[in-house]
Amino acid sequence: MSNEFKLCSKRKKATTPISNDFIDKYMIDAHGEFVKIYLYLLRCINADQESLSISKIADVFKNTENDVNRALKYWEKMKLLSLEYTNDNKISSISILEAPQNESEDSIQIKETECNADNKLSASDTYSLDELKCFSEQKDIKQLLFITEQYLGKTLTPTEISKILYFYDTLNFPADLIEYLIEYCVCKGHKNIRYIEKTALEWHKNGINTLQLAKAANDTFSQLYNTVMKSLGISGRSLIDTEKEYIKKWANTYHFSNELIAKACERTILTIQKPSFEYTDTILKNWFKENVKTIADVMEMDNKHQKSVLKKDKPIITINTGNKFNNFKQRSYDYSALERRIINSSGK
Repeated sequence: MSNEFKLCSKRKKATTPISNDFIDKYMIDAHGEFVKIYLYLLRCINADQESLSISKIADVFKNTENDVNRALKYWEKMKLLSLEYTNDNKISSISILEAPQNESEDSIQIKETECNADNKLSASDTYSLDELKCFSEQKDIKQLLFITEQYLGKTLTPTEISKILYFYDTLNFPADLIEYLIEYCVCKGHKNIRYIEKTALEWHKNGINTLQLAKAANDTFSQLYNTVMKSLGISGRSLIDTEKEYIKKWANTYHFSNELIAKACERTILTIQKPSFEYTDTILKNWFKENVKTIADVMEMDNKHQKSVLKKDKPIITINTGNKFNNFKQRSYDYSALERRIINSSGK
């Protein structure tokens, strides 16, 4: 059963219409999903809805519960909401507050990030100037920011500092992992903070939260990249980002072994005589659909296809009685062409 919380208002007028103050000072800089959730809360108050839950809000906007929690905490820091919690740290009550008067526009550092590949919310936390100063005075953070500036070759902007603190404070990345993250992205030719953040979020999603796990994962992918390049006959160049994304999907989404991925690459060359990540992806997508786990599963699936094709194309042989109308010449097969046909069929 989902944890429900009470809704109450400390606004002078609990109405759905939005004040110009909200539009002018808060809405413009806020992430779009945060705005939607805030407006939805106002709508629930206006409809005299006394209870709600994080899961219900998440269902309405097709976000995760963590996304909703980040939005609520954002508006709490903006001092537009007041959150109360149970002993087990679940939200028990949300109060809608009047917008603070004479709020300094420079007192809050607003940050937002792009949506992820699934178009779900992925926004960093916000920090006041005092919080930024406090973080920056910590020895490990101070050293981390200095090292980051050396890698990026420039003085960090407030937004970039906030992103680094987000990795440390919200994603709970230790300082050595963040340093490796920066080094990893820069060595790949990417110094843009959004690319670095995207990589950090991907690591976090995959449970990579230590330096050892990050190095192990990157070593594993390096081996897989080499395997794919060798199987597809690619040499004299590096893989581009689009090709790497295909490989990551085969390993992380389909959970195929290096051996199975290499087999699909070899079949690609056998069938179309040229490297094609799109064609290999078609093969692996079909194997994933057919619940293929091993090379033996591939062979079994091929045998089923072969029997199906041979049964369909099996010639009719009649007994020769001397009647010219009953004479039948047995068909001959190009088995190489037949094999390509089977592979094409299994790759669709």
